[in-house]
Amino acid sequence: PVYPTPACKIKDADDIIGNLFYAFVWNVLNLPAGVVPFGIESGTKVEAYNDEGDMFLKLAKQGTESAKGMPIGVQIIGQPFQEE
Repeated sequence: PVYPTPACKIKDADDIIGNLFYAFVWNVLNLPAGVVPFGIESGTKVEAYNDEGDMFLKLAKQGTESAKGMPIGVQIIGQPFQEE
């Protein structure tokens, strides 16, 4: 499944529950959605991002090290009733 950040540690899961909205809202709205492969996480240049005041980005940066080599997916959303 698509998710806006690398997988987090179990202890941080409650902190990022809001990230679920990113993916499931399209199902709630009954819009066609799918995920396509985009590449592989390299983990490079992640330290260049300023995470001051952004809890989600901070957790994403922490998870990037363990996500190296993992696949990246992009969620594609279609128009209503345009599944094809």
